[in-house]
Amino acid sequence: RQAMPRLFYLQNTAIELFFKDHTSVFFNFHTGGQRGRDEIYRRLCKNLRLPFKISPTRRLQESGIVSQWKRGEISNFQYLMHVNTIAGRTYNDVSQYPVFPWVIHDFTSKTLDLRNPGIYRDLSKPMGALNP
Repeated sequence: RQAMPRLFYLQNTAIELFFKDHTSVFFNFHTGGQRGRDEIYRRLCKNLRLPFKISPTRRLQESGIVSQWKRGEISNFQYLMHVNTIAGRTYNDVSQYPVFPWVIHDFTSKTLDLRNPGIYRDLSKPMGALNP
């Protein structure tokens, strides 16, 4: 159970609530602006006894998600979704959809040998610097 301030169309006017059943709801307070959103968020956190001001870095550390991923308790997809959520990404705003790394270079083979370094793109360069 969490509440997080969110952007909506790049404006600080939204709150996303996350529930134990892995569902979420997204509220945009466009008429109150950031000040109105922040006041509602503060009251919500106080009433639900949730942390109010917490940085994404601290949220990630306290979640334990990195340790779970390292131990193989969650999939790469689950880990990336958690990181995206903590970073403010959401399916509820088209301008803030989750992002996933592009790591595969070989799109022609019928099967992939994940031990072969040749199937992966050069991660030392940004995607725009690669020559397909």
